[in-house]
Amino acid sequence: MGVLSEVCKKSEIEALRSRITDHKSDIILHICDVARENINDIYGQLRKWEEVQSSRHDELLQAHTKLDRRLQLLTRSPNLAVQDLDGVCGALSDLSLNTRQYAKEGAILKSLSYKELPLRHDIIPKAHKVTLNWAFDGYADVSPETSERSNAFGNLSRWLSGPNGLFWISGKPGSGKSTLMKFVADNERTKHLLGKWSGDQPLIITAYYFTIYGTPIQRSLEGLLRSLLYKILQ
Repeated sequence: MGVLSEVCKKSEIEALRSRITDHKSDIILHICDVARENINDIYGQLRKWEEVQSSRHDELLQAHTKLDRRLQLLTRSPNLAVQDLDGVCGALSDLSLNTRQYAKEGAILKSLSYKELPLRHDIIPKAHKVTLNWAFDGYADVSPETSERSNAFGNLSRWLSGPNGLFWISGKPGSGKSTLMKFVADNERTKHLLGKWSGDQPLIITAYYFTIYGTPIQRSLEGLLRSLLYKILQ
C-alpha cells in the first residue's frame, strides 16, 4: 500500500507540474501579447513624430525594429521561459521611456518649425571651393582703399579660433554675402577652427539668412530665433 500510495503521489505531482507548465506558458504568451501591443503603440508614437527629422528618431526606430524581431523569435521558441522575457521587458521599458521623452522633444521642435524653415540655406548656390578659399587664407582682395578692409578676411580665421563676439561682413545686394556665409558654415575648416576654443564641449554650427524677398516670418526676428533654436535642439 505504501508503494502504491507513493506512485499515486508521484502521478499527482507530475500532473500538477504539467498543469503549472501549461499555465506558465499561457502567462508568458499573454505577456508577449501585451509586449507586442506596447511595441505597436510605441511605433505609432514614432510615426507621429517622423516629420521631425532627427538622428534620435532614427535610433528609436532601429531599437523598435530590433525589439520587435526579438519578441517574434521568443514567441516561436518551443522552450520559452520566463528568463527569456527579462531582457525583452527591460528593453521595452527603456524604449517606452525614451519614446515618451522623444515625444516631448518632438512637440518642442514642432512648435519651433515652420514651412519655409529649411529652404533658404538649400537654395543658396554653392561656391566653387577654390573661389572662396581666400576667406580662410589670411588675405583678401576686397578693396584696396583701406588696409583694414583688405585684411578683413585675414581676421576671420582668428575670429573663429577664439570666443569673440560678432564678425561683421557688409556688401551690396547681390554681392555674394549669403554664398560666402554658406561656404563658411559648411566648410570643414570652420569646424576645425571653432574646435580650438570649444574644446571638449559639443560644437553646433547653424546659420540663418534674412532675405528681402522672403516670407514675413523669414524676414522677422521670430523666424531667426525659431530657426536657430530648431537646428540647435535638433
